Amino acid sequence: MVESIYLDHAATTPPRREVVERMAELAWRYPANPESVHTPGQAARSELERSRDTFARAFGVPPQGVIFTACGSEANGLAILGTALARELRGHLVSLTIEHHSVLHHLELARRLGMEVTLVEVGPSGVAETERVLAAVREDTVLVSVMAVNNELGTIQPIGEIYAALRERGVTFHCDAVQAVAHPGFDLRDFPADLITIACHKFYGPKGVGVLIRKGEVPLMGVVRGGAHEFDLRAGTHNLPAIGGGAMALEMLLAERRDYAQRIREMRDRFEEMVLAAEVGAVVNGDPQRRAEGISNLSFPGLSSETLVLRLDLEGVACSAGSACTSGSLEVSHVLRAIGVGDERARSAVRFSFGLTNTMEDVEWAAERVVRVVRTLRQGIRVG
Repeated sequence: MVESIYLDHAATTPPRREVVERMAELAWRYPANPESVHTPGQAARSELERSRDTFARAFGVPPQGVIFTACGSEANGLAILGTALARELRGHLVSLTIEHHSVLHHLELARRLGMEVTLVEVGPSGVAETERVLAAVREDTVLVSVMAVNNELGTIQPIGEIYAALRERGVTFHCDAVQAVAHPGFDLRDFPADLITIACHKFYGPKGVGVLIRKGEVPLMGVVRGGAHEFDLRAGTHNLPAIGGGAMALEMLLAERRDYAQRIREMRDRFEEMVLAAEVGAVVNGDPQRRAEGISNLSFPGLSSETLVLRLDLEGVACSAGSACTSGSLEVSHVLRAIGVGDERARSAVRFSFGLTNTMEDVEWAAERVVRVVRTLRQGIRVG
């Protein structure tokens, strides 16, 4: 089997060794339920609250502003449905057509429950226009949800401008920041949103833990019911090892975030430089300037995304055809459709995403394989 170069960090990042070791330690030393009143339970509770304090300090909120969930998708659902339920399913919700499916599908559920929903279109750059978003806001709008960094294109949205305008109108702003935590352009302590979704497996922490950051007394009602966990906003026994591992991953990332971003940007730029210079018909999707460091979304018109991903996998390059939550589907990316990319280009799009596991040598090797596979497919010759 060919050793693989992993270029799918936007789907999930491999956990750091130190994080895995910390999780094993927590699982072994603190097996009790943090909700239990006995001594072992209270020891586990203390560790849980230490992790909560890590997230609270990073985002400049009190501990009660940190709500642990099982994943980013659940945190998005809590933000959207929790707001809808707190408003007794009355009012209006606004978002973008290019949001992650965990936002779009929860908005659709809110619509079925009686809320009104407006999805704002985004132009070919993949960057929303602040004026267009604000134009969709009505007197009865209770929540606007806009992601910080698009998970397929890497494009950065003007969330600071949107948040400032919404504060003046008294409208709650939710931001899916899952892809944004590693980007040094965002000050986490002053992050421009009332509700912020993050997922620890996107910054070298474990899968199975998401966080909803809640600033102030934003109206919210729990969706997962059954106990008074997480300030009565999310029932369920805490996954202490994953939460502790996620807290460690966040601390480690924040200590090196600027250097990390520069390194990732250099690798992505070198990768694109090599692929584009080879003149194999590659096209960059989205705004090539206003985007986070780690994502390169390229189309190879005339070829199939699925075929490209499978052939590249055989050549030792692990990448994807879009969001990890939809990559098993043959449907064309809703994000590419939303920015007006034609079918041929959309059906040939591949997302390459870079991270700590990569070196510049890896990236150059992978770019050479991409060029080789594309040329071979265009010539109709079997790879290998």
